[in-house]
Amino acid sequence: MAATVLITAPAQDEFTALPRTIQPRVATVFERLADWPRGEWGQAVAGRPQGQFPNRTGDYRVIFRVSADGGTVTVWKIGYRGDIYD
Repeated sequence: MAATVLITAPAQDEFTALPRTIQPRVATVFERLADWPRGEWGQAVAGRPQGQFPNRTGDYRVIFRVSADGGTVTVWKIGYRGDIYD
């Protein structure tokens, strides 16, 4: 069963602000997140609440949370790798 992918309003704003050449790559990450938990995912983000994961595409990161039942993946942050963990 595919997960529902939700994108928060701040994450949508960050997506819109990305360079146009990067946006399709990040959109592909959103599509892959619907396959949770069958995809290849990074380790949980250290020092952050449990259940937050990064996914990278080039120099950009998509930070997301997964609901307890795994049915919903919420994208809450998108940005350049050097700034995303601030």
